[in-house]
Amino acid sequence: MSFLDRFLKRADKPPEWASFFNSGEFARFIQVVDSEMARSKVAFRIDPAAGMIHAEEPGKADGNTFGLLNVAQMCAQSPKIEWAHIVHEHFERLLKSRTESESSMSAFQDSFELARPMLKLRLYPADSPADPSVVYSPAEEMIAALVYDLPNTVMTVSKDHVSAWGIPREDLFRIALDNLRSEPGIVQSSFDLPEGCKLHALTGDSFFTASRALLLEEHLPTPLPAFGALVAMPNRHTVLFHPITDKCCRTALNAMLGMAQGLYKDGPGSISSSIYWWREAAWWHEGQFTRFPSTLVNNKINLEIPTEFTAQVLDKLT
Repeated sequence: MSFLDRFLKRADKPPEWASFFNSGEFARFIQVVDSEMARSKVAFRIDPAAGMIHAEEPGKADGNTFGLLNVAQMCAQSPKIEWAHIVHEHFERLLKSRTESESSMSAFQDSFELARPMLKLRLYPADSPADPSVVYSPAEEMIAALVYDLPNTVMTVSKDHVSAWGIPREDLFRIALDNLRSEPGIVQSSFDLPEGCKLHALTGDSFFTASRALLLEEHLPTPLPAFGALVAMPNRHTVLFHPITDKCCRTALNAMLGMAQGLYKDGPGSISSSIYWWREAAWWHEGQFTRFPSTLVNNKINLEIPTEFTAQVLDKLT
């Protein structure tokens, strides 16, 4: 019996990162991944507890490490009969993206004009690996990273490339944000909540949909609401927001909280389960979004309202 079989046999429930599966679903998913990697003839080791695959690569001492969370989330939202195809497509894209990135990287470093149209900003969880020289933190729990948007993959820009270009970091962020404005396929919609309250959403297949929160003022009414807006960026395909104009923001906050938790858990591309308070500021402002801390206890979400929000918003609304 292999290590993988022994792990699955003794596991009474999936690890925390795969809590959206039951035990049987998790075992089946890992077996599908194992079959796909064996078919690819790449030397590999699956670490199901950590949700990682360690694959060997000739000439690279540490090989490559691939996370399983996103593909697991996609499978969890699809019929089991489609899982093998989803996993195959996922890892095929990874292999293609490695070839694509290797052929493009040196050209981009040598020519900023070639790199410029590929630059965008993408939101990630704060613990994502990225060099501090190519990120900023618009909010607690997340970073905005300077990336290349390539046909088959998204790659974080290397600090060596930034150094070679000699262009100030804020100027690069501004260019990347301008490119983000033309991202296709992002749809804005709204729906009714109790008490005449409305909630708005930006959705789309683009990996940069959530990044549109960095341009939130372009989706808000004019003039901009004096009290700002409530915002959630639960995964790469979704932004939820509510312009704050009256006390119905409490209704919106409660509705958004449950939705953000669910969308964060389902993914793919989970970013943050939190709700944030947005206020008009320079787009590169560190901490432009103020987080509402929350905890999940016995399947109940406990939300902490920042004292600043209570004093500046709730106490002043009629």
